Amino acid sequence: SSRVMERLPARVERPPARARQSGRSPARSNRHWLPWTRVAWASAALVLLVGIGWILSRWPQTVRAPYGTTEVVTLPDGSQAELSAGSVLRYAPFWSSSTRHVRLDGEAFFTVAAEPRPFVVETFNARVVVKGTRFNVRAWADDPARETAVTLASGRVDLVPATHATDSLTLAPGQTAVVEGDSAHASAPVEIPLDRVLSWRSGGFAFVDQPLGSALRTIERRFDLRIQLADATLA
Repeated sequence: SSRVMERLPARVERPPARARQSGRSPARSNRHWLPWTRVAWASAALVLLVGIGWILSRWPQTVRAPYGTTEVVTLPDGSQAELSAGSVLRYAPFWSSSTRHVRLDGEAFFTVAAEPRPFVVETFNARVVVKGTRFNVRAWADDPARETAVTLASGRVDLVPATHATDSLTLAPGQTAVVEGDSAHASAPVEIPLDRVLSWRSGGFAFVDQPLGSALRTIERRFDLRIQLADATLA
């Protein structure tokens, strides 16, 4: 065993026959190509990670509040949206966008972080444009009333009908305005107590001049049940 161990270093250091014939050792050859291979793999991995990050930064997000529950969403800019039962909020992360844009089907109370970029809530028939404020939006596309109702708690918002983008209405705190169906104009602002508009946030109900069908749909979403009218015209 001693003789074997004495000869072992010499065998390890001795280059193979093919390397001796070519005039260069495997170690010298590896030093030429191994660093470049590592650089190439590192560059490819970096490009892949950057590409995945870019795709994820623009990938749309969808948040649904199941029937019978509410959901609080924190958006990429720090703004928050509290969704009522059955509501759906869609948005793409807007880190590199000049506008913070979300789309709402349902009802939500927004607390928007103040910053220079406009914050836009799009519904099926209107847009709400703000910069930093607190407000409620109700806009159910499948509701018999087919309207977008906006109530301002604090700050300032502009309500813009989808069919007439140049006709905007500015609301003051405590005011509510409505865009009905495909109307090109928003209704005149009215004063409605905030606790009545926001009663859904504490588990309550408040219906003022609403069709019976709208009230029943709200109850269905709240309690996750189905209500059927014997006479559909009553809706």
